[in-house]
Amino acid sequence: MKRVLLAAFVLAAALFVFSSCRKEVIQSENIREIIIDTTLSAGTDYQLQLAPLGDDDNIVDIIQQAQHFSVSRIENLTDVFNPVYHYVPGENASGPEQVVLAVSKNPTSKNYNHDSTIVYLNFLIK
Repeated sequence: MKRVLLAAFVLAAALFVFSSCRKEVIQSENIREIIIDTTLSAGTDYQLQLAPLGDDDNIVDIIQQAQHFSVSRIENLTDVFNPVYHYVPGENASGPEQVVLAVSKNPTSKNYNHDSTIVYLNFLIK
């Protein structure tokens, strides 16, 4: 009788542990990466519409800034999620530049969506 109770307890504990682990897997963040390679002339404007990568519960951050630029910023044109990344290489800039953007959940949002997108912008300035 004691063996049956012990076996039942061990089985119940194992089910509890496995169900807890499964919840962590389901709630983990899904990260998508996008790489964009483009060539620009010095002084040329580059704009990237970021709205397709998120929704109203997202924010956009520059997590790695370019080294040689006259403009490198995120512009929000409206109250809804409609950000545009704007980049203009510096006057004497040449060679490779990289900017890394992150589209992620707004920490003040009540939405439980944990999807993020990392955008690698690889510029070749000529």
